[in-house]
Amino acid sequence: MPCGGAKISCDMFYFPVQTKGALRHISLTIVVGFCGGGGAVVFRTFIEVVQGFFFDFILPQISQDVYGYNISLIFLPAIGGLLIGLITWRVAIETRGYGIPEVMESMHVHAGRIRKRVAFTKIITSAITVGSGGSAGREGPIAQIGASFGSLIGQIVNLSERQRRVLIASGLAAGVGATFNAPLGAAIFAIEILFVEFEAISATSIIIASVIGTAFASIFLGPHHAFRVSDGLTFSFNQPL
Repeated sequence: MPCGGAKISCDMFYFPVQTKGALRHISLTIVVGFCGGGGAVVFRTFIEVVQGFFFDFILPQISQDVYGYNISLIFLPAIGGLLIGLITWRVAIETRGYGIPEVMESMHVHAGRIRKRVAFTKIITSAITVGSGGSAGREGPIAQIGASFGSLIGQIVNLSERQRRVLIASGLAAGVGATFNAPLGAAIFAIEILFVEFEAISATSIIIASVIGTAFASIFLGPHHAFRVSDGLTFSFNQPL
């Protein structure tokens, strides 16, 4: 049948339901990738701000030298821990842990639902932990931050449980890939820890989000790898006899 008098069939502009769903899902994956990469940038920036506050402002006020050692350094993580405890207890108790186990619990116990406040609370509490000299790294926190963005978007557009889980894994991969500038490694990591069975469409979405998140973050953080080896330096693994 002609379309508006034209002799071109309307079927040429018709997309099957499956295609529409795939396009919608890929579009959401791209959004999650940008959110994960942006979360990594904000997280890294906030760590630097907090570190400057603790070590450049607070430390000079309380410095006490004993035999050439500034013993006041031990109080900075304690102050940071006190602040984190208050924020975690009053705002989002889910942010108290390492990050990745909490994401796995949300995936398999809570049907892919993470409260909206978790991502922003985790940025604040983890930045205080790292910036104040606490014993922590960026992998677990950014994994939960990115996953929280994925769950948030999935809940906003009212996706199914399965689709939310894919967006959670995509957000995790985007955040980790952006933090360590390792998109493929982050995608494999997300698939390995969050999915019991492998699906090509899920893996494709996760890889896309990871690449986009890493590329977006590199605009602000630079294209450098998180771990570098100096020229001429070699490593060997020696097995004891």
